[in-house]
Amino acid sequence: LSSSKSFFRLLNVPFILDAKSNLRIKPEDITRAFEASPLRSDLVLAGPPHVARNSKSSIRCDVFFDIWDSQQGLRAQCLIKKELLIYGHKCAIQAARASPGTPLCQTCWKWGHPTKACQGRLRCPICGGPHSQNEHCHQCGGCKGNAKANPPVFPTPPGADCPHSWKCLACRRDGHRVSDRKCPFWDHHFDRAWAVAKYSEVRAHQ
Repeated sequence: LSSSKSFFRLLNVPFILDAKSNLRIKPEDITRAFEASPLRSDLVLAGPPHVARNSKSSIRCDVFFDIWDSQQGLRAQCLIKKELLIYGHKCAIQAARASPGTPLCQTCWKWGHPTKACQGRLRCPICGGPHSQNEHCHQCGGCKGNAKANPPVFPTPPGADCPHSWKCLACRRDGHRVSDRKCPFWDHHFDRAWAVAKYSEVRAHQ
């Protein structure tokens, strides 16, 4: 019986399937390719594959996936260094770390370390202030309101979402928060090197 997991990275998978329509590969496309592969008997997926685009403009991606395996890793031995045919391209299988994703700290809201290992300051994921998200409406100037202003600024009603626009704490773009999956960091959260390089780029433009 399968009682363990093995973890893999599939290299240089086509990301853009049709340039005219900008059709992009999806996890279910990978799953179908696995099911059609001669290696399918060893590709017993333990969860959906994760697609990580190599760069914002790249037509290639890497795919992370894990399978149910024996304690001896017999299936892994059959898969490592083999190739899978994905939309006409031969893609090599490599072993991967058990937890390849880059963690997002829930204290300072920076990518790259788990919450329990954080040595940074507490930050609000909405506005970046020195308070928790639960305290945002009571601590943030925009949401606290100002009755003495002309005209008066009314406070955000209790329980309502913050109506103000803030830059994402990670990528510094408007329109989403650091915890929002719209952030490009989420698209690359399986690529720690990308996150490190992106933080350096963001700091250079501040």
